[in-house]
Amino acid sequence: MEWDYKIKKDFESFLSRTGLVHKDKIKYYVYWINKFLYFSRYRPNKPVSQNIPSYLEKLEKDERIKDWQVKQAADTVRAKRRFKLPVVLSRKEVNSLFSYLSGQYLLMAKLLYGSGLRLLVGISCIQTI
Repeated sequence: MEWDYKIKKDFESFLSRTGLVHKDKIKYYVYWINKFLYFSRYRPNKPVSQNIPSYLEKLEKDERIKDWQVKQAADTVRAKRRFKLPVVLSRKEVNSLFSYLSGQYLLMAKLLYGSGLRLLVGISCIQTI
């Protein structure tokens, strides 16, 4: 049971576009996902995540599959996107930062903070004033 060619290409494109996987390893991710979906008897709109432990256990018992391959497969089927949450300051913390500034530096900090401008754009705005 081969999963749809378009889905496979979309998956490859997603991995490439997001940079979650190095471009040289994308083919391995596709390989292990394909094996996992076959093992899970994949059908669209049917959850398969509950099959991950039994799939990895099956791989570990298979003598033809090396330990590094089991780890690679585990990394593939357990892949999670790692988000970096932005640091958000409270109003009190922002005002505390502003209290250390004065003059053009305070103006620039308030301009950047209030408008969401990037530093270099803010500097060029200040220089034109």
